[in-house]
Amino acid sequence: MNTMTNTAVRNMTVEEAAKEMGKSQQFVRIGLQRGFLTFGTAEIMPNSTKYTYYISPDLFFKSIGKELPSKYKDEPKLTKKINDFGIISNVAVANEYFESWRR
Repeated sequence: MNTMTNTAVRNMTVEEAAKEMGKSQQFVRIGLQRGFLTFGTAEIMPNSTKYTYYISPDLFFKSIGKELPSKYKDEPKLTKKINDFGIISNVAVANEYFESWRR
């Protein structure tokens, strides 16, 4: 948990994911770029040739069959705020919502 703001960490680094999986960072990067690792995304930013990565801690730990560490968990107070404002904090839920909206 981020002690400065008392909120959960919302993103994992490629390094953290690779270490948890026992794989190389390059494996994670290529997997995200090619779409066969579905716990995050790899995007090329406008006017750039470099990728930027987002790895959802929730989706990552579910995909490897491990419990989500506490530093990635929301405090109940923050979860209530997220629910009160209708903020979608799960990538899979957001994708499902937007797919239904496009139809």
